Amino acid sequence: MKRRVFLGNLLVAGSVAGASSALAEQCLKVPASGAGPMKPLQKPLWENDLTRTSEDGPQAAGMRITLSGRVLNAACEPVAGAEVVIWQACVNGMYNHPNEHRNDWRDPNFRYEGRTVTDEQGRYVFLTIVPGSYPVPGKSDPGLGLVSFRAPHIHFTVTPSEGEPFTSQMFFDLFDDMNKFDLVLYKRTLQEQKLLTASVIDGGDGEPAQCQFDIVV
Repeated sequence: MKRRVFLGNLLVAGSVAGASSALAEQCLKVPASGAGPMKPLQKPLWENDLTRTSEDGPQAAGMRITLSGRVLNAACEPVAGAEVVIWQACVNGMYNHPNEHRNDWRDPNFRYEGRTVTDEQGRYVFLTIVPGSYPVPGKSDPGLGLVSFRAPHIHFTVTPSEGEPFTSQMFFDLFDDMNKFDLVLYKRTLQEQKLLTASVIDGGDGEPAQCQFDIVV
């Protein structure tokens, strides 16, 4: 079965949890965040499997996750036909971007960025890996005694068919102890931190973990 078809089928399984999560939060808008210096220079290919760079190529290193959810508006209505773009570091915390000036190992089998579109119920899905954390030299906060680093996170931009692009980033509840010291997240309120954090459930039997994240724009 082709990867794109397989990932499309996963949308059905992930839709119910996404709807209840959004209602529980009263469809509060996800806080916006800057795109950062590693934003793709051009739109990625229409590809929602970031774990390989070709159909039959080697699999990227790292913990695989099926990242899925719904794009909703403030009235809890699904946003169909919205373009969803993600970009992230590989398992070693490295980006594949001209602004990445570190010389550490980059995974040649990882795609680093992807693009998809929401279905009629606002659902999206990606197959990717949990990115690594990385230091941010020169961005420490001496007043708070914080070492400057980024916890594992994924950047995203949602562009509705009618409307302005919305950019932010998501974190993972796997790293709650690390998240509170993240260079971006530590400045947020507890409610904002919750809205920016995705839940991760073990997939079992070698399957990708399930990562649920609804995006209210």
